[in-house]
Amino acid sequence: MSSLVILAAGMGARLQDTVPKPLKVIHGVPLIVHQINRFYCHGISHFYIVTGYKEQLIQEALSSYDYGCPVTVQFISNPHWEKGNGTSVYAAAQYLKGSFFLTMTDHVFSARFIKQFLDVSLNDKLPMSTLVTDVLGDHNTYLDLDDVTKVQTDKDGLILNIGKELPVYNKVDTGLFYFTQEIECSLYKAQQHGNFSLSGGVDQLSCVQRMGTYDCGKAFWMDVDTPGDFDYAVSIKDKDVFV
Repeated sequence: MSSLVILAAGMGARLQDTVPKPLKVIHGVPLIVHQINRFYCHGISHFYIVTGYKEQLIQEALSSYDYGCPVTVQFISNPHWEKGNGTSVYAAAQYLKGSFFLTMTDHVFSARFIKQFLDVSLNDKLPMSTLVTDVLGDHNTYLDLDDVTKVQTDKDGLILNIGKELPVYNKVDTGLFYFTQEIECSLYKAQQHGNFSLSGGVDQLSCVQRMGTYDCGKAFWMDVDTPGDFDYAVSIKDKDVFV
C-alpha cells in the first residue's frame, strides 16, 4: 500500500501569520487538506503528517476534520524539527521502515503533475529514490529563484549536486519525492556531519548514484512561502489545481 508523508513541522515564518501554515485556508479548505485531497484522487489513501511547531493545534484540527473520503491520517511527532526538515523525513523513515512518497504542506501541484508521477512510480516501481524536477522557463516565472532548491544532474538524470546556492544547475526541485528505505541511512550520515536538511540526505544518496529525477513536463506546481505566494495561490481557480 502506497503512502504519502507530508511535512508540516516548520514554523512557516515567512508567511507572517499566527495561523500555522498547514491550517491556512484556501477556497474554504486548509492548505494541507488540499494536499490530501489531491493525492487521494490519484490513488493514495494513507497519509502520515510529520508535526513539530504548534503540533497539538495541528493534530487536533486534523484529527477532527471531516475529509469526506475514506482516508487514513496518522501523525508522526518530530521533537527535533527546529534543526531542519531532514529531521522530519528521518522521523518518518524510522517509523515507516519502507518506501514512501513525500511532499511538503505548502507545495501545490496540479492534477496532471501528480498523476503522471504516480502512474510511473506505481506501475514501473522505481528502482531508486526519485525527485520530481522542473526546468526554468516561461511556464514558471513566478518562482522565487533565491529560495528554490537547485539541482544538477548528469545525462541519465541522476543527481550530482543539490542545494539553494548551487552556481551551476540544470533543474529545480519541485518538492515531490519517492524514497526507498535507503533515505534513512543517508539522512543519518548527513546529520552526523551536521547537515540536518533533506537536501543533505539526498546529497548522500547522490554520492552513490542512488538518487534519480523525473521531469514534471512543465505541469503546474508552486511553493507557498510568502504572503505574495499565498495570494497567488488563492487567485487560482483552475480545478486541475484545487480539487
